[in-house]
Amino acid sequence: MSDPRRALRSVLTDDPDETIEHQRDTAPSERTVVEALTECLDSRDGQWAIEEFDWWQAVSGYAGTSVPAEDAVQELGHPLQPDIDVLLTRRVDGEIRRPFVGIEAKYFPKYNGIDGHEFLPKRVGPNGDDLGGFYSGLGQALSLAAMGLDYVYLWHVFKIDNELARDGNVEGHIDVLETYSTRLVETMESMELPVGYYAHGIAVDHDNRLLELSSGRPLVERDPIPETHSYASGARGLLEEFLSTRAPDSLDELHGSGRQVTVTATVEELLHTWEDSDLPDLKGRLRTPFSDTRVPFVVYGLDEQPCLEEGGTFRFEDAVDHFYENDQEVQLLVGDECSVVPL
Repeated sequence: MSDPRRALRSVLTDDPDETIEHQRDTAPSERTVVEALTECLDSRDGQWAIEEFDWWQAVSGYAGTSVPAEDAVQELGHPLQPDIDVLLTRRVDGEIRRPFVGIEAKYFPKYNGIDGHEFLPKRVGPNGDDLGGFYSGLGQALSLAAMGLDYVYLWHVFKIDNELARDGNVEGHIDVLETYSTRLVETMESMELPVGYYAHGIAVDHDNRLLELSSGRPLVERDPIPETHSYASGARGLLEEFLSTRAPDSLDELHGSGRQVTVTATVEELLHTWEDSDLPDLKGRLRTPFSDTRVPFVVYGLDEQPCLEEGGTFRFEDAVDHFYENDQEVQLLVGDECSVVPL
């Protein structure tokens, strides 16, 4: 499945509770649902996804240094806001290709029950302040639609809590949430907004089960967003430049899955070398210019080992995202099936 939109639709509509691996023993938040969706999409064949794409990190990474905000804003004609909660593209033969899909996620953790006049779900801030109702995230999604992305989706996730659904009326609770999603879909359709939409509930009293809130209505689908403004093309150019230098997998995305990955990174430090056949040939630490993440790497049994000098940048093809239990750490395992290409 190479079309990112089809992959997203499959993940969010084909039994999402089973499809998306999410934490079932913790209080959900906007971050936890974003992380779960990103990991699920990125694990699919032909797809590549990252969370919290920061436009200003891309600016700094492209220029090689910190760029004054006023210079970037003047050149691109855009304040580079907001960040993209989930950025999804295709992965083809080790390269990242369009279309570029942006997903704006909003989590609604507050619910005042069904009786009375204050029954609507709300988004709340870290201090418990109300942040908005059913329209939350629509403005951010529209802003993303004007930044060079091919497709943009808004994803609402509503907390479903037995204690907050008054008198245990969970069915009524869900009816209200479906009304939210229905009204928003009709608004977007009537105005022909270039934004798709998904809505789910998360049942915190039932292991954070994910429930689709569709009411049988079709999803909002649009044609590719036209590049009609100079600021959109400027932001699009920045996005393409960032992705052209970004490996299909990154150090940020390693979590000890055991799968083969291809990573481009710089050798920050060489820590140990061994000649004992029972030990790795070499251990060091890698970094990338787009992240503060540092990941250990070990070299084991390479037939033709390149000169891995500190400060050198290399493409590690078919390395292994490895979890080393003795030290309880995630490592990049560079073995005899891996190719190391100096850049």
